[in-house]
Amino acid sequence: MGRGVRAAVGLALVCGWLGCSSSSDSGGGSPQPAPGGGSTRQHPASGQSWTVLVYMVADNNLEADALRDLTEMMSVGSGPGFNLVVQVDRAKGFSNDAIGGLPNWTTTKRLRVQTGALEELADLGETDMASAASLSDFISYGVKTFPADRVALLMWDHGGAWTAFGVDEDAPGAAGGTDRMDLNRVRDAIAAGRTASGLQQFAMLGFDACLMATYEVARSLSPHGEYLLASEELEPGHGWNWAGLGVARQTPSTTPVALGQQLIDTYLQQAQEAKTDATITLSLTDLYALDPLIEAVKGLANVYPAQDAFLASELGRGRTAALEFGASPNPAQSFQMFDLGSLASNMANQASQAASPSNAIQSALRQAVVAKTAGAQTSAATGLSIYFPGSKQLYDPAYDSLAEAADWRAFLQRYLQGTGAQPVFTSDQANAQLSGSDATFTGQLASGTGALVTEATLFTGFAQDDGSLVVVGDRPAEVSVDQVQGGWDLSVLQLQQGRKSGVGYLSLSQGEGNTVLATIPFAYFRNASAQAQQALRVLVIDASGNVTQDTYYLEVDGALGGLSPAAGSVLMPLVAIYDPTTDQTRFDVLATRGAADFDATQPIDLRLVSLASGTTAFGVLQVQDYLGQTSNASGVVSAP
Repeated sequence: MGRGVRAAVGLALVCGWLGCSSSSDSGGGSPQPAPGGGSTRQHPASGQSWTVLVYMVADNNLEADALRDLTEMMSVGSGPGFNLVVQVDRAKGFSNDAIGGLPNWTTTKRLRVQTGALEELADLGETDMASAASLSDFISYGVKTFPADRVALLMWDHGGAWTAFGVDEDAPGAAGGTDRMDLNRVRDAIAAGRTASGLQQFAMLGFDACLMATYEVARSLSPHGEYLLASEELEPGHGWNWAGLGVARQTPSTTPVALGQQLIDTYLQQAQEAKTDATITLSLTDLYALDPLIEAVKGLANVYPAQDAFLASELGRGRTAALEFGASPNPAQSFQMFDLGSLASNMANQASQAASPSNAIQSALRQAVVAKTAGAQTSAATGLSIYFPGSKQLYDPAYDSLAEAADWRAFLQRYLQGTGAQPVFTSDQANAQLSGSDATFTGQLASGTGALVTEATLFTGFAQDDGSLVVVGDRPAEVSVDQVQGGWDLSVLQLQQGRKSGVGYLSLSQGEGNTVLATIPFAYFRNASAQAQQALRVLVIDASGNVTQDTYYLEVDGALGGLSPAAGSVLMPLVAIYDPTTDQTRFDVLATRGAADFDATQPIDLRLVSLASGTTAFGVLQVQDYLGQTSNASGVVSAP
């Protein structure tokens, strides 16, 4: 989603804020798979024991969540035919709590989970849990020490789709003291651990982490496991309900599918109790059944040969309409991940050439995804997402390293390197009309170029007395043939906590049914000396204006997870402020009363307030084409 403002309100403002482009002993398991995996492999018919290995990278802000999940695991414990073994690295400065009979620690421990207690197996000292060596050594140790017919490896931490998993903020030897895994490192560590332990196959690979149920992850890890359990969307801070492991503790002959289904069901139940269920996803994918999906994705990739601007625009509109995960108001901070089934279906709705490949993808997903859940806002989720950046500027070159994504990558390269005409407004001045407190902004595109629009957005803001311009929100605009229109009620988001008050940026999008999704960006500071981190507050608002879900997330070194604020931490709502005298944009807090450094551990109230009478308000219409090229038209009104 490219963003920008130009003309009367300054293109640099939103381009800087939102990164728009310019126009121009061995365990059992299944037989060793053939390289690359595939549907020729057969799942074992039976198994009478389980070892569940949990790799918890909790040396970060999620430590408190790790302790809660360890408590859930202790409600299950180990027993005959079932071993629950955890390697966990705790953090400094987040929680000093004892747990399971063990006093607080900040090193890496290996634990056997018992009912109501933690049995310490080893203290490894301070380690880099984001290193391949750490993960592979844990696999080798766990498989050799606790052999079983079936072994699961479940990984816990922040997630970032194919880009990142497992952020360790106290990693010895790592640059800056922080390390993380990418998908290739995870894959290589699992392969090395299997080789060292003699394990033929994991019965289940899982991620209690955000955004990890992707086509790329499934393909990369398919040689190493039978099933993948993961979420397409961001996970709330409570994550999985680990008490769901009890089904395998009680009945060690439980199949991987039955175990996965139980973890899905208990996750949903916990989310419903916490009122975080509207946006959840969790799916169990049969990694032995990917071959038809691989061929179907190849078919979709081949729909676009090259250099066809109108076909590319149709496919781009399909992308815009598809279910997106890990989105941010700033596209440079979005993960550019889209539900694969939703993407294919919406592409087919726009371009007839995509109909047959879309049908093949839907069929293959139904075969591969054997269990799943989703919330009211993610009901279109089909189980796996795929990478699709909105412009070549947003394409991450690291994607080139994923050998398993070669066919899809070739499509992206053809698509994003295309040429052709772009949609252009005939004037950089939009027609601005005021009816009561409602403003409507209308712009005219050059004849025939409306068909090239893949996304249209209205950015809103106001001018301050010093002449600076403040962008406070965005929302979808409508395109009708060659006309673009968007409306705004001239209200801004005000955040309040006690005597503190500030203005925030409000990004609105249409949810399922008559609901609205609202995203508010913040800067999060763990303490007074900490550097800022991106935080997002995501709300689901029903047709009556009631907030039905309110969740915070935090980005840590390129991965996302639920925000568990530390004592003394603050959240500062961000807006973009453009100074026309210096042609500079700064990202700052706009405090309306006192400071707006809100206590992150306490509630922050929200309300919409009308702009003061006489305030100069502006709207900027922006259209974007499939290459991320943009054109803008702006209008100004005076608040009544």
